[in-house]
Amino acid sequence: MTTHFSAKSNHGAKSQVFESFNFVVEDAEDHIRLIRKKRDQLTKDLEEQIRLLTDRTYRPVRYTWRSDVNGNVRKVEVPLKIKQWWLETLDGAIQLSVFYKGRAI
Repeated sequence: MTTHFSAKSNHGAKSQVFESFNFVVEDAEDHIRLIRKKRDQLTKDLEEQIRLLTDRTYRPVRYTWRSDVNGNVRKVEVPLKIKQWWLETLDGAIQLSVFYKGRAI
């Protein structure tokens, strides 16, 4: 017959240090990598919103290859449309809403 015991029982403890350990399940690397990717994307988006707010002349662009009438292919800048996350109130204060996947957090 087997006896059941917990990790916190005194029957198998070698020392008080071992008794003080708290055992937890480790998260999978893929899960941690996914969380980091989401956080990095949110950080990048927040930095871009702050830059849009502080520098009114800033317009984010992406580069794409386009061909002209003669068939020459060249790299051109295409401006991006970015939704503002902030709103200026009547008293001049800035109200910022953080969005993730199109929804306010």
